[in-house]
Amino acid sequence: MQGKDCVKVAVRVRPFNKRERDAGSSCIISMASSSITIQDPRNAHNRRSFCFDYTYWSHSGFTVPGGQGILCVCRHTCSVQMCIEWFV
Repeated sequence: MQGKDCVKVAVRVRPFNKRERDAGSSCIISMASSSITIQDPRNAHNRRSFCFDYTYWSHSGFTVPGGQGILCVCRHTCSVQMCIEWFV
């Protein structure tokens, strides 16, 4: 297993819950491919970006498919594949 990735990281941007919608919250997350950018709500010019192995957008508009079901299928598929590689 030397030289192979051992940890895969996935992130899902979930839809607002009722409390967040009722409070008039705005989305401060944006996504491009496997990169997520978080904007400081107090300073629009202050942003931080992070890269992940898998990213799923489920917030609003569903412009990039990614519900909980897709996340679970991917996670289990990757886990099964890694187990097979480990024992073969």
